[in-house]
Amino acid sequence: MKNASKSLLSLILMICFMFTLVPVTALAAPSTIDANTLAPDYVDNSNDAMLELADSWASKISVRSAITNAYTKMDTSTASPKVDLVFVIDSTGSMTGAISNVKANITQFAKYLEDQGINLRIGVVEYRDITVDSEASTIVHKINYSTWHNSTSQLITTLTNISVLGGGDWEETPIDALGYLVNDSTMLWSSDAYKFAVLLTDAPAKTNNRHGYGDMSEMTTALKAKSINTSIITDISNSTCYNSYSGLASETGGIMADIYSYDFYSELQDLADNILGVTKTKKAIYVLPGYMGSKLYDSEDDEVWVDPGRLYDDVLANSLPGGDSSILALDKDGSGSQVQPDLTQDKYGAQDAYKILMDRLGDEFSDEYDVIFFPYNWLGDVNRSARELENSINDNGYDSVILITHSTGGLVASTYIASSRENKLKVEKAILIAPPLYGTYSSLEPIETGKTSDMDDMLKNNGIENDWWFGIKYNQVYKWVKTVTKNSPTTYQLLPSVEYLKLMPQMYKNEFSSGSAVTTASKYYEILNGSSNINSNLTNGNNRSHKYLRETVFDKNVIDVLSEVDTILIGSDYNENLSTPAIACYQNKLFGGTKLTDLIRKKNGDGTVLKGINRKFCAKKAQPCDVK
Repeated sequence: MKNASKSLLSLILMICFMFTLVPVTALAAPSTIDANTLAPDYVDNSNDAMLELADSWASKISVRSAITNAYTKMDTSTASPKVDLVFVIDSTGSMTGAISNVKANITQFAKYLEDQGINLRIGVVEYRDITVDSEASTIVHKINYSTWHNSTSQLITTLTNISVLGGGDWEETPIDALGYLVNDSTMLWSSDAYKFAVLLTDAPAKTNNRHGYGDMSEMTTALKAKSINTSIITDISNSTCYNSYSGLASETGGIMADIYSYDFYSELQDLADNILGVTKTKKAIYVLPGYMGSKLYDSEDDEVWVDPGRLYDDVLANSLPGGDSSILALDKDGSGSQVQPDLTQDKYGAQDAYKILMDRLGDEFSDEYDVIFFPYNWLGDVNRSARELENSINDNGYDSVILITHSTGGLVASTYIASSRENKLKVEKAILIAPPLYGTYSSLEPIETGKTSDMDDMLKNNGIENDWWFGIKYNQVYKWVKTVTKNSPTTYQLLPSVEYLKLMPQMYKNEFSSGSAVTTASKYYEILNGSSNINSNLTNGNNRSHKYLRETVFDKNVIDVLSEVDTILIGSDYNENLSTPAIACYQNKLFGGTKLTDLIRKKNGDGTVLKGINRKFCAKKAQPCDVK
């Protein structure tokens, strides 16, 4: 684990709760086409959206760096491509309804190219109507005496100085502006650069210009001769506007897009990627929930977990003599599940517990990543859940993924990573929050007793009273829990590992000892299998067992698995309101077998995530650790 400061860990924990991308407001086309005269109460706020975007980039760069190591650049093993890009902007009065959108979108496009590691130069030419506003209304903007801007920040500086005014009748004079693009004394393009121009206007063109071009066709020929790919962003719903520029775009290899679209920059990005030969990496952020965190559905696609009515009926049926077993129960070998997760229905987890996280991740990262909630059968086999994760990633064609996991989701992610070299290479980063990588006695408790320390309170808070007349007696619920968990592979795979036992030994009392520490796998399984509540198939029996996961999949060392990818582990070292079962105490029964006699709890956790796993992980990486 990298030496993370408290502030960095806080950023990762929030994942992006602090920052949101400022959207560009969708616009509607003006109802008239002769709107060059500004309203008396017109206020120029055309820079607001652009400047808010710039502020958002500056503020969110730290959290992006923490989660994604900043933006993915182009391959720097070869020279970065050069791009000369000129924006030709209509600033007449009729652009009042579009200028804010124009500024924000072209800034987004320039920022995208800059973030790809491209050697970028940007030009800005502003125009109105030289027949009404004078020839001085066409302006080739300069910064530091140069027509070329060398960064998005310099572009923003120039754009803030552009405001709408003038224009007279509908048609404007873009040819006067475009003429400067082929005038070497004004706009000297790099000979080895890709050349792009983007004309942004809501009006068709007049032929008037000072460069001697007779019409747009001649202007198009000149731009084509200079290999200047020219795109037009205009009111494409207006046939006059469209026909005025369609030949220019098609002849020079550009595109036409709607000036009133809030995200026309994405169409320009696609064009640039195609010309520059940029192969986009298809990326996703997968969120893997914890135990009980996924909804589970029956064969009719009806929700079972966590539908209160279905669960109530299921508990009743399971508790009656000769009644049905729970629909959540599995066969003795851990197979035969009657429920399954559903990615198409479950977008936020059981009771929508992960909705806030998913929404914030979407707001922050959807421009670069697909954000996917990945439910899995938390009663089934971790290995199968990992295979289903692998299939989802591969079937969707993702080249790179970030795995953000909670609790048991960390075990699923670790299993996915351990499964193949191809899987490891796809993991850009793994952020594991409270991962039970060494296991937890929290999974032993329901198998052995049918409950957890807070179950009685949970039942009471959900209106289930512990009496015979008005509700389900609690021991019926305990029986149901034992039925559900006894053959559940994931529940067994969550049991403490040998690494755990070496940090926090299991205590065992027999006729020869008042209480000895158990730290070996063989003795551990022997004691567990002595309990009538335990299914030995899933401790050290088949390929769905605890032993198979720990010794075969993880090769006895989950830390080695995670050290091969960029991993961040996050945990808490104390919780005043929550105690964790840390040590199990077993003893022999009088007539053979073993029984659980106690689970010792601690409010500072079981000591494995921060003090055990984290330190071993850092030692493996040869890095110092902050374990607080």
